Amino acid sequence: FANGAGYDGDVCCAAAAAPAPSPACTECTDTPNAYMVDKDFACDGSWASYAYENLCKHNANWAKQKFCQRSCFANGAGYDGDECCEQTHISPL
Repeated sequence: FANGAGYDGDVCCAAAAAPAPSPACTECTDTPNAYMVDKDFACDGSWASYAYENLCKHNANWAKQKFCQRSCFANGAGYDGDECCEQTHISPL
């Protein structure tokens, strides 16, 4: 068809552009810092809203170490360049 040798009645459309590939995701972790471990604080614990607003991407040391990476990302305070993959839950047998 494109070279002028199509069949009578055929109407071919231009090939659709391939969809843009999705950005690769990052396998994010929720690793706390030493202070948090010492105080038994979890990345998604009761104090976490403070971290999302003041630490996470807002603090150079946290950003360098990527503490609580998954929780920060999930709460709108993810680190530059991170696109955390969906978390998969494995059910115990």
